[in-house]
Amino acid sequence: MSSSKPVCYAPLSSRVIWFDGNITPCCVFNGSIGSLAREDYVDKNSVSELISSLYKVGLEPSCQVCWDREKIDTFSSRSIYRKERHSLRWLEFNFSSLCHLKCRMCNSSFSSAWIREHQALKDMLRFIHESPGKVLKAFESDRELEKFLDKQDLESLEILIFKGGEPLLQGEVETTLKYFEKINKKNLTVRFNTSAQVPIESFEKFENFNIVQIDISIEGVGEDYRYIRGGAKYDEKNLERLIEKLSDYDNFIIESNSAISPYSYGNLHKLLKWLHLNIPNKQYKLGLGTIYPVTMPEYISYKAIPLPIREHLYEKNLKELESHELYIEHKEEIEKLFNSLFALDEEHCSEMEYKFVQYTNAVDSMRNESILDIVPEYKELFEKKG
Repeated sequence: MSSSKPVCYAPLSSRVIWFDGNITPCCVFNGSIGSLAREDYVDKNSVSELISSLYKVGLEPSCQVCWDREKIDTFSSRSIYRKERHSLRWLEFNFSSLCHLKCRMCNSSFSSAWIREHQALKDMLRFIHESPGKVLKAFESDRELEKFLDKQDLESLEILIFKGGEPLLQGEVETTLKYFEKINKKNLTVRFNTSAQVPIESFEKFENFNIVQIDISIEGVGEDYRYIRGGAKYDEKNLERLIEKLSDYDNFIIESNSAISPYSYGNLHKLLKWLHLNIPNKQYKLGLGTIYPVTMPEYISYKAIPLPIREHLYEKNLKELESHELYIEHKEEIEKLFNSLFALDEEHCSEMEYKFVQYTNAVDSMRNESILDIVPEYKELFEKKG
């Protein structure tokens, strides 16, 4: 495996803490460079070996997600880490799997709301991995968290990130913010991913920091959202009002973060129209925030959908956007974006197609839903495999 693109320097300047205690250099790395169970937290030999390997080949097996995304010319995490830095600049916490949503592309390792259904799926489908069966937590107490922070060199830290689960449900987030206020380090960019299905008061704890980037996760609107996100009580108007209130904070930047799976394929045009209208920061990327394809698990990725269906849905979505100002002003960029999301240059995998149908049918049965209400173009696919 090789790459002519710049090497990724995340192992030198970034740390991601996971709720199972593992430490990685970025959020899509498959493996670890340390653990909260270690006295020194990070294994310096692992970091050195990883950097050496990246210098030689550009990407290695642990970095497969970035490799897959770059292959279809879409956003990859390593694009953030192209500048060589030897001090901690990015610190990300995934404190807990506590979450109130059951997104179709998720599981109980990342959302506690999935626990019961995940176990049922494991009993039904052989390819589903084991469920942890409980809420996972990185730190058992605030003191453990503060001890970890005490041992970090935070002088050069620029970006503090919270993900989840749903970070706005997790008390560790507030503990961390208070720690940084106590050491008088508020000149940070604080970022967090959220479904934004929480009260406005949940955001107020961030108001004392210089820049706060709120990445609202959204992959569809209306019934598409409810289907993809696990039956959440969702109302676009409520979300629009929340965004309007958050826009009153001078230090808040609102972005969207959309992980596009085959469940979003039927009505991508509706999502783009909503993002264009409602996300206020339109300085870059068409004003649509970060949009990228789901690549893992593979059976919920483009690899599961036959190319002729993807091509048909690509044309359908472009046609629905034809008269919209977003398409008229950014025609080439929209077509390139859709080409990446539908992966029109990539064939599908019959094994992943089979798993996608089995998985979707099983979850539909548990939730009394139907994929054909969301993407009717899959009718032949599900009749053939069902």
